[in-house]
Amino acid sequence: MQASHNIFFEMEEQEELFDLQLADGTYYWDIIRRDVFAVVMNYPPKDRHVNFYSKNRSMIENKIRDLVKAGINEISLRYQILHKPDYIFTTFQRPVKGGRNVDYISDHLYDLVSEKSICIEHINQSSICYRDIFLGRKTRLPPVYIRVGNKDTEVADIDKVITNAASKYFDVSINIYDVIHNSIRVFKEKRNYYRRLFSKFLPKVIICDNDATYKGLYFAAREAQIPTIELQHGASPGSIMWTYSEKYRKPHPGIILPDVYLTLADCWNSDNEYPTTRTYSIGNDNLYQIPVAGENNILIISNLATHKELVAFAFELADLIKKKKIYYKIHPEQHDYKAEIVDVFSQYSNIEVISDEMNYAELFKNCNHVVGVRSTLIYIALQAGKNVYIYKRHNYNWDKNILKYVALFKDAMEFKKLIEDAACKVPNIPPVFFQKFDPKKFMQILNNTSSFK
Repeated sequence: MQASHNIFFEMEEQEELFDLQLADGTYYWDIIRRDVFAVVMNYPPKDRHVNFYSKNRSMIENKIRDLVKAGINEISLRYQILHKPDYIFTTFQRPVKGGRNVDYISDHLYDLVSEKSICIEHINQSSICYRDIFLGRKTRLPPVYIRVGNKDTEVADIDKVITNAASKYFDVSINIYDVIHNSIRVFKEKRNYYRRLFSKFLPKVIICDNDATYKGLYFAAREAQIPTIELQHGASPGSIMWTYSEKYRKPHPGIILPDVYLTLADCWNSDNEYPTTRTYSIGNDNLYQIPVAGENNILIISNLATHKELVAFAFELADLIKKKKIYYKIHPEQHDYKAEIVDVFSQYSNIEVISDEMNYAELFKNCNHVVGVRSTLIYIALQAGKNVYIYKRHNYNWDKNILKYVALFKDAMEFKKLIEDAACKVPNIPPVFFQKFDPKKFMQILNNTSSFK
């Protein structure tokens, strides 16, 4: 799988995909590339891949829903025009801390300038009060609601071009019409919404957590000459979302990027393949980790893409190592299904399923051995001084920079041998992946960014 990115890059370059345009002149490949990559790699679909045109809804139902969405968007638009904030943040409050949902990446930044800011929250509905939006009182806003609207007549031609390119470079049979349609629909809806907003007032800076759906916002902000900042929100340096081939790590009209990229530590700046014009590190106290001495137990880090494989591995490992406790930590996207996952492991007394019950320090006090495939928590574990093991599945080109600090294994027997030998090995010391947060530096960057257009 390591060659997947290189093949994808070759396809982009040889087929000149970044030069392809919609009828209105918009370059569309950068808008759809991440979701196309996910389909080609056969990753589990996210919510954004769900077809707008539900087979369970009638045309009338869709039209009614569109009217409601348009109404909410209009109220949110008027709210922002009324308040005219200096800064607009986008947040994803998913983890639980102190009994409430938080965004570990953005909330502490928003708190520094909250009086002059508004926040668009994607996950935590309890932070959004629609009555307060209507009355113009302080609250977080929902993201732009995406309407069904009419079928986009250009998508069929785009689908043909991209499907032909993908089949030429990858030995896969894919159906990407809905993925392309949804990606372009989201882009156009957000672009049009923010064009309207910026025609009424101009915020100083927009600060984004990005889930690959903010190309439309970046596009409209660039037109209006509003600076944009994106925050590194995890340790996925090789994700296609932030990775471009060397040919495209320079200005190109077909690439839609923020103006500034703020990272979690200096080490991310030197090997950055995200071609933003300015990159600075500001750190993050929520991810910063000191070394922690722990018990000789095992932590398995799950995610949606590798959950089934990790469950099978945990079963096999639990039978092999009965004297050690295994903690199976589920990803925040799996929290709604925790009861089902607990039931899957119900026959194993030495496996405990956890979500947010323990903070990082508590996890590392309980476990000296950490297993994962791809996760920010793997990097945090390395910084905590843990023995980290990568289960050999999927694409390690994403995390190639940490392979010298971890051990790789292919099955439970090989892993058992690795942990038995761990005490005899002298580990390589990794770089600092997460520095302490520097609020003064962030504020200086924010002030400097607001002055350039």
